[in-house]
Amino acid sequence: MTWINQQVEAAILQSYDFSPFEHVVDVAGGQGTLLLSILRTYPHLAGTLFDQAEVIELARPLFFQDPDLGMRCQLVSGNFFQAEALPAGGDCYCLRQILHDWNDEHCLQILRTIRQAIHPEGHLLIFERVIQPGPNAVVNTFFDLQMLALLEGRERTPHEYEQLLHASGFRLAGVRSTPSTFSIVEGVPL
Repeated sequence: MTWINQQVEAAILQSYDFSPFEHVVDVAGGQGTLLLSILRTYPHLAGTLFDQAEVIELARPLFFQDPDLGMRCQLVSGNFFQAEALPAGGDCYCLRQILHDWNDEHCLQILRTIRQAIHPEGHLLIFERVIQPGPNAVVNTFFDLQMLALLEGRERTPHEYEQLLHASGFRLAGVRSTPSTFSIVEGVPL
């Protein structure tokens, strides 16, 4: 899993320019490896890692072993279904492999929570396997079946992401491929 995460993080950083942002909020970011990669690549950025309390405690040593990262990052615990818990005002909110775990109703709750917190000119970046024609279609469709069998979630098409985003107060700004099986779905507030 660590190797896969490193490959996906490298693909994300290769495919997306975070330099226009000031504050990145990684929602349900686990131990924060994606946020750490972003902050190391873009030293002008501040960041917030948001996850459940027990996960944040596991992430703490990773962030505070480097004093610069410790000064540029906040670690906040909470539940992404509760709007008051999510840190507000970031201009970039990231969700990596979160929405595919949930049905549409729960995805809308998560996205609406982020919509309440995000800066009006902010960007929402969703890193997921997207079902669309191309070299990753078979792999991503397999993962869709796996999610359906194991959880209540699923992989989605660009159109399905567009519908979810619109229903939660975002506009789909684009779907960008990466050199991995993951794509970047970008939303901006309506």
